[in-house]
Amino acid sequence: MKYLVFLLCIIQINALAQIQLPKDTLFYYQKGNYKYSKIYGIDSLFIEIYTRNVYSGKDSFIHINGSHVDSTSLYLTNPFKIDDKIFFNHKLKKDSSYFYYFYDLKKMKFIPKKQSLITTNEEIYIDYSYTGLYTKEEDDKFILSILSSENFEVIKEIDLTKYGRWFKDKNGNKVGPNAEITEVIFLEDNSFLICFGVSIESAYYETYKTFLVKKDEIIDLSNKYDVSWSQFYFLSPDRKYIKVREKSNYIIRDLNYNKVGNGLTMGRQRTKSIISPFAPMHRGVLIFNHAIQSYFITSKVASGASVLVPYKFIPQLDLTMYKAHKNNKLTEEDIEGLDLYALGILRNSIFAKYNYAFNSEFYQAYFNLFAFYNHYEKKGKRTKNVNDKLTDTDKANVAFVLKAEKKLKE
Repeated sequence: MKYLVFLLCIIQINALAQIQLPKDTLFYYQKGNYKYSKIYGIDSLFIEIYTRNVYSGKDSFIHINGSHVDSTSLYLTNPFKIDDKIFFNHKLKKDSSYFYYFYDLKKMKFIPKKQSLITTNEEIYIDYSYTGLYTKEEDDKFILSILSSENFEVIKEIDLTKYGRWFKDKNGNKVGPNAEITEVIFLEDNSFLICFGVSIESAYYETYKTFLVKKDEIIDLSNKYDVSWSQFYFLSPDRKYIKVREKSNYIIRDLNYNKVGNGLTMGRQRTKSIISPFAPMHRGVLIFNHAIQSYFITSKVASGASVLVPYKFIPQLDLTMYKAHKNNKLTEEDIEGLDLYALGILRNSIFAKYNYAFNSEFYQAYFNLFAFYNHYEKKGKRTKNVNDKLTDTDKANVAFVLKAEKKLKE
């Protein structure tokens, strides 16, 4: 097991190299009196954000490629690389304006606030794929404005007003919106996937609606799922598939929102009927060439220590793990394209199904991302004795995957 405590290999990366993390890497969440708040890898940059309080963000500091940088003790998050600067999505509101912080990669320091490159009347957001910037107006109208990353000017406006409604008091006065643009994914063909949270009678979202915007056409995709809401969670590195949460189920969909198949439910099984809605919790991303390679997600190892796992969403692996979990025999087509990393996870998922006690802390943390393993009845009851529980299909699948692993190693 290899842990990252500012590894020298990270510090020595040259300006054009990609950050390489060992695939069994874990980050211990607690660092003395501080906690990892966020971790971001952007091409050759490795950004670690620490704070004493992950909720308030007070008393925070930043490391970039292992070196401490003066971040004015502010809680800066969601970095977005623009040429030789890093834009941090931390707003400092004053007189109805927003000021944003930039880190100059050439000078290796933050640009003073008075020299900030942007002052806006609207908060700037980074899209879910970390490839674009936008603002949103949710007042009398619901307008999504796509921004240029060069000068932050509006290059496209999407009017979603007819999909947003407002609460009214007994006198008919507007008292607050009951709809909000919650997530946006920029697609490669200048299209956009938009998730819209809608409240009807409460302060919480009771349903989510999904829209695909192509040119000037807005397509409501909500008829493609039969539950009250569908929420984005993971985008594949090739940006062709997303994993979405639909109530307690995780579904693999293409970018037209057609269902490709099922994935195993992620989260924590707290009781017989309740799966925690708060997991998995994103703590950052690893990006290379504008594509998300991994998501850093909170989990735990057997000792109870909290860690961050670099979770890579591989649609083929998700679909095949689900198939094996349901005791179906695997085929060559199921494992086509999977590397040793994915095959190892697939093989061990069969043992995890029976509450196997892994020696590897990576596998402890990885399978704790899933409700079947992170289960209230199974914690504290892990076991090495699972061979007598394996079905004939399980045994055949383990042998099949082992054979594929051996072939790749040759």
